[in-house]
Amino acid sequence: MDSDLTQLADLAYDAVIAPGRWADFLAALARALGGASIGMSLRHPRDGNPGWVVFHDADAAFARSYAEHFFRIDPFRVRSDALEPGGCEVMAGGTIAAGAVERSEFYNDWMRPQGFAPAPSIGLTLDRDAGGEPIGIGVFRPRGARAYGDREVRLLRALTPHLQRATRTALQLADARSELAATTDALDLLPVAAVLLDAEGRVVRANRKAHALAEHGRPFVATRASLALDPEVVTALRRVAD
Repeated sequence: MDSDLTQLADLAYDAVIAPGRWADFLAALARALGGASIGMSLRHPRDGNPGWVVFHDADAAFARSYAEHFFRIDPFRVRSDALEPGGCEVMAGGTIAAGAVERSEFYNDWMRPQGFAPAPSIGLTLDRDAGGEPIGIGVFRPRGARAYGDREVRLLRALTPHLQRATRTALQLADARSELAATTDALDLLPVAAVLLDAEGRVVRANRKAHALAEHGRPFVATRASLALDPEVVTALRRVAD
């Protein structure tokens, strides 16, 4: 289990910087569990908002339908809402009777058409999003995959503190990127060239008009990666600030 845990933790931390790697993390987790279909909710869907949910081994159309409808009737989400952060348990076939899952709309219209067995399934609650919905992972057993039990729960529990740190940081970075994008959009609405500077005079954000000025040189210096102020301009600004 130690090698699985190390690899999975590394992939989770990689996904903080490169969100597309959450899919790689879930694929590796599925292998470590001996075959699994997994959904990971970093931000739970709401009406009119698809949230941030990553699936492994789920049909793309069914993934969309979850964000559009099935999240409302997901019995595993309801159960996850009752778990404290860090809680991990066998749900269907455990705290949720397998028969109750088999009779549900969620199973018959979403799980069953994809070939997911009604039980066992595992739920892991990591945290709560800003709306109070659980951030976590649901592990579904595809028909023919081996049963999940104590070994799988132990692995997920050992992985939990790493996932809590990784998902918390990933959400904070996503929020920061959204705020920066909004700032850039606002700068682009200005009728003049505008830049945001840090305390050292470095350019943090610049609008399109500022980038256009950079093509003509001063007061901007175009670099391979971004835009910078001419050093003489930075010196003059510091004199003004002082």
